[in-house]
Amino acid sequence: MVDLSGSEKLTALERLSVEYPSLYAELNKLPDLKEMGNLGKAAVNNIAMLALTPEYRTTFESMMNEGIKAMRKYCTPLQALLWINYDQPSLGNNLLQDYSLAKLIGVAWKRNATLGNFPLERWQDFNT
Repeated sequence: MVDLSGSEKLTALERLSVEYPSLYAELNKLPDLKEMGNLGKAAVNNIAMLALTPEYRTTFESMMNEGIKAMRKYCTPLQALLWINYDQPSLGNNLLQDYSLAKLIGVAWKRNATLGNFPLERWQDFNT
């Protein structure tokens, strides 16, 4: 847990761990973040800033309610948002304003340049 008594300025991710612990926990499950480099840190920080914006709270709740929580390894919409944030952080903001799971996954799967950096066996095909 983050110590809020110090005078240090908290990062967006540290604030997220305190203010939105359920989302923080879901982010920590994402396979791409097991060994996070600078690109991952910037992308996660951007997601944390979006999640701390009150207007997106309902969208993040909807994302985290996809699938069967007890059965899934990680939250697929968050993984898709992470991929988008690797290449086009401002696009993630636009996608959350008018959220649609199909649109989010479609952009991450079809239009995101980062997809080329990941083995295709992660998602066998778009419908998966």
